[in-house]
Amino acid sequence: MITSSNFSQSNAHQRRTNAGVLSFDLSNEADLLADEFAGMEKQVAKAIERALKKTGRWLRTHTLRFLSKEVSIKQAALKNRFILDYDKNTKTVNLWIGLLAVAADTLGSVSQNAEGAKAGAYQFDGAFYQKVYGDDKRVYIRASRNRVMQHDVVRQNRKLPSYRPVRDPRLIGRFPVQAVGVAIEDQASQIVLRLEQQVNKRFGEILKQELNYAINVEQAK
Repeated sequence: MITSSNFSQSNAHQRRTNAGVLSFDLSNEADLLADEFAGMEKQVAKAIERALKKTGRWLRTHTLRFLSKEVSIKQAALKNRFILDYDKNTKTVNLWIGLLAVAADTLGSVSQNAEGAKAGAYQFDGAFYQKVYGDDKRVYIRASRNRVMQHDVVRQNRKLPSYRPVRDPRLIGRFPVQAVGVAIEDQASQIVLRLEQQVNKRFGEILKQELNYAINVEQAK
C-alpha cells in the first residue's frame, strides 16, 4: 500500500501559478518489501519504480478524463495542466495540476453573438472576441461589466504589454478589460480526492504484477 498521500493547494508565494500537488511517498513500503524479498533488492526496486509510475499515469489519465467531462472542456485544453514527477531516490511521485481558470479562447471555436461571445460549450454574456494585447484574439469583458456578469477571470503570470490607442469604434470605452474563462479548481480538487481513495487498491494491483514480472521473468533471463 502507498504509505501516505495528500492533495495540497499552492501556498501564498505560489498563488500566481495556483497549482495543486498530489504526492505519494513509498519509502516505507520499499523498506518493508526489501525485508520480505531479501536478496532481490534490485528486482524489488524496479518493480516499485514501475508500479509507482504506472499508478501516477493512471491517476493523471482518470483525473483528466473526469475533469474534462465534468466541466465540458476537451481534454486537449487541459492536458498540459497535468505533470507527473518521479523522484527515484525518495520513491515519491508528484502529480502537479494547474488550477488557474481555463481561458475561453482555448475551449473550442469562438463566435460573437448578440449576447456576447460563445467559446466551446460556454456562453460569456457581455464579452467580446478581439485582439487587445499582442497578436492573439482572446475573449474579453469590460471589468466594470464583469462586476455584474461575474465571469471567471484568467489571471496572467506575466505583465501584459500596454495596448495601443483604440481606433476600433466597437472597442472604445471597453477598458480596462479582463480575459474570461472557466474555473476548474473546485472540480479538480474534488475529483482528485475521490480518486485518491482508489489509488491504494490500484497501486497494489500494479505492484503485484510488477513484482511477479521482476522476480519471475526478469531474474530468470
